[in-house]
Amino acid sequence: MSKENKQHEQILADAKAFKKEAQDYWQETFDRGHDDKEFVTVEGGQWDAAARAKRTAEGKPTLEFNLLRTFAMQQINTMRQNRPQIQVVPVDNGADTDIAKILGGLIKDTEEASNAEDATDQAAENAVFGGLGFIRLITDYVSDDSFNQEPRFVPIENPEAVLLDPLSKRLDGSDAAKCLVVEWVKKSAIKAQYGEDATDFEVEGATDWENKPDDTVLIAEYFYKEDVSDELLLLEDGSIAFKSELGEDSAAFAVETRPTKRTEIKWAKISGSKVLETGVFPGKFIPIVPVYGAVNWIGNERHVFSLIHF
Repeated sequence: MSKENKQHEQILADAKAFKKEAQDYWQETFDRGHDDKEFVTVEGGQWDAAARAKRTAEGKPTLEFNLLRTFAMQQINTMRQNRPQIQVVPVDNGADTDIAKILGGLIKDTEEASNAEDATDQAAENAVFGGLGFIRLITDYVSDDSFNQEPRFVPIENPEAVLLDPLSKRLDGSDAAKCLVVEWVKKSAIKAQYGEDATDFEVEGATDWENKPDDTVLIAEYFYKEDVSDELLLLEDGSIAFKSELGEDSAAFAVETRPTKRTEIKWAKISGSKVLETGVFPGKFIPIVPVYGAVNWIGNERHVFSLIHF
C-alpha cells in the first residue's frame, strides 16, 4: 500500500471516529433545537400528537396562538438592524493606520461580494429558534479564467449538518481542533468525478433532516488542525518569516533562525468509502464559526438553548 493510501485510510478512520464522538455530544442539542423550531414553525407543533389526534377524532378544535414566534422575530429583526461589523484597529507601535484602512476595505469588499449578511442572518435565526447556528468561510476563484482565490462568506441553513469539536469552549469556535460538515450532492456528479465506489458518509441521529432525493450521496468535509515543523527566520530587514514560505535558500539571508512549529488547517473531502480530495485551508483557524443562543455550563457540561425553549 502506498504512503498516500495509508494517509487516506488514516484520515477516513479519524473522521469516522470524530463523527461518532461529536454526534453523541451534540445530538441532544440538535434534537432540542429541532423540537423548538417545530414548536413555533409547523402547524400543530404546539400540540402533543396523541392529544391532537384525540381531539380531532372527537370533533374538538386544537387552537394555537403563536405569540412565541412573534417575540422570536422581534429579536431576529433587531439583529438585522444591528449586524456585527468587522473592524481593523492598529494597536501597537508598528501598526500602520493606512494599512488598517486598506485591510478594512478588503474585508468590507469580501462581505459585500459574498452577501455576508445572508450568512449572519441565517446563523442568527438558527440560534434564536434552535439555539445554534453557524457561519462558514470558503475560498473560491475570482473568476473562471483566474488562478487567484478570495474568501467568501457562506450561510449554513441546517446546523445539524455541522459537527464541531466537542472540546471547543470559546463562543467563536476559534479553539476547535476538528470539524465535520456534511452535504447531500448529486450522486451522478460524484461518481463521474471520483468513481463508482463513492458511498454515503452516514450520519446517525434521531431526526430525518436530510430529506434526500434518490440521486444523492452524502459527502463530508473534514477539517483538522495539525502542527507542522518549520524554521523561523529573522531577516536582515527585520522582518520575520517561515522558511517554508520563502524556500530552502532563504536561510542564507537570515540573521537568526530557530526551529518552531506552525498550525495548518488540513481539509479532506470524504465519502463513506474513501478520501476524495485533500488540501490545506489558508489560515490557522477552522473556517466554521458557531453562533450560540443561550449557553449555560454546569460543571463541564454545556447546555445550549434557544430563545423560546423555556
